[in-house]
Amino acid sequence: MRFGIRHSALGILLGVGALAIGQGQAPAAPLHPTAASVVSKMFAYYAGAHSMMGTIRMTQAAAGHQMTLDTTLAYSAPNKLLIKHVRNSTDPATWVVTSDGKIFTYDPPNPRRFSTEKALGRYMEAVAPKEDFRDMYRGASLSLGEKDLPEDLAIAGKKELAEIRDTIADLQYDSLQKLNGEDVHVLTGGWRADLNTPPSATFQMFVTDDGQLRRYARREIFAAQTPSGQSIPPQEILTVWDVKLQKDAGVEDGLFTVVR
Repeated sequence: MRFGIRHSALGILLGVGALAIGQGQAPAAPLHPTAASVVSKMFAYYAGAHSMMGTIRMTQAAAGHQMTLDTTLAYSAPNKLLIKHVRNSTDPATWVVTSDGKIFTYDPPNPRRFSTEKALGRYMEAVAPKEDFRDMYRGASLSLGEKDLPEDLAIAGKKELAEIRDTIADLQYDSLQKLNGEDVHVLTGGWRADLNTPPSATFQMFVTDDGQLRRYARREIFAAQTPSGQSIPPQEILTVWDVKLQKDAGVEDGLFTVVR
C-alpha cells in the first residue's frame, strides 16, 4: 500500500509542475522557490507520512460573528485513525471517527443525523483486510463537521491530493514571512470548487521550508436569499485554519480507543 501511495503522490507532484509551466513561470532560477515547488514539497511531506498526530483549528468570521471548529487528528498506518471535530458556535456539535485497526466507528451521515430530534446511534464496522485509514476517512466524510484542504492534506491519499490540486488557480509565490516566530513561504491564488468551476474565493498558504502547512486562509464573498426570496447583502467570509501536526513522531495506541 505504501509503495502505491508514493507512486500516486509522484503523479500528483508532476501535475503541480505542469500547472506551473502553464502559468508561465520564468525558467531562470529565482531568489526564492517557485510556488509550484513549495506545493510539491508540501504534498511529498504529507504523502510520505506513516503516522500523524495533532490539531487543526478552523476560525470562520462573517457579518460580525465568529465560530470555531477544533479538530484532533491522529493516524498510524495502515488502519488506525482518530478524527474528532468540536464545533463551538451558537449551534455546537461534536463528530468522532475512530478505528483501532479492528473496529471502525463513526456518526451517522450528517443529513440523517441532524434530521431528527432523537440522536441516532453510531455506526460500527469490522475493518476489512485491505482497508486503510484513508479508506475510512473517505467513507466517513459525510459524518464529519467539515472536510477541507488542511485535513485532506494531512490524510494525503491520491484522491485527496488530486482534489487539492484541482482547487488551485493562479498560484503565485508572495513572500517569505514570520509566522509565530517561524519562517514560512506565503503562497496566494484563487480557490475553485473543481477544474470546471471559475474561482470564487482567494487563498493564502503558509508553508515551512520542509513542506509543513502551518496556516491556510480563504476569503470569499457570499450572497444569498431569504426563504421568501429577499436578497441578503453580500457578506465577506474569512476562514482560517491553523495547523499543528507532527509527522512520524509516534502515536500512542490509547488514542485509537474505539468510541462506540
